[in-house]
Amino acid sequence: MDSIGDPSSVIDRVLNLLKGEFKELRREKASLENVKAAISLRPFQPLQKVKLDVGGRQFATTLHTLTQIPDCYFGTAFTERWELELDQDGMFFIDRDPTAFPHILNFLRDYPNSTVEVTLLTPYELHMLRQEALFYNIQPLIEILLGKAPPHARVNPPSSSNATVDEYDEDTESQLVALFGDD
Repeated sequence: MDSIGDPSSVIDRVLNLLKGEFKELRREKASLENVKAAISLRPFQPLQKVKLDVGGRQFATTLHTLTQIPDCYFGTAFTERWELELDQDGMFFIDRDPTAFPHILNFLRDYPNSTVEVTLLTPYELHMLRQEALFYNIQPLIEILLGKAPPHARVNPPSSSNATVDEYDEDTESQLVALFGDD
């Protein structure tokens, strides 16, 4: 025999270790289920004020504004109970460039009657808005920016002197099709 010992005693030791690990996992599972139950007892209220820190810039809105497009980043985050944590100032931190966030938030506030005044945006702002619309998965805004707006969303068309979405980044549509499909 080698230094490990009798094979049956090795198997017994391993089995005892596994039993101990299994008991610990069951305790952790029970603890997590208690936390889940406690969270479900404290639902978010639609008009509840939500404070956001987007890339160091502070914004305030309501939960209703953030969640009225269910499949977007915020709809998923607040209704499926992502592990969102408040920082020491009572804000949810989002590590994104805040440049386009006022446009994102205004679009959500006015949805489903949102408009986008593309002529007032510089090419850089338009690019940033598109990137953020993709990140936050705001499909109605993405469709507006691609010129495929649904009937309820209005776009104020750009003048010939300003850059359009397609002129600024011609391959955006193919990127979006690759990400979200061609419906």
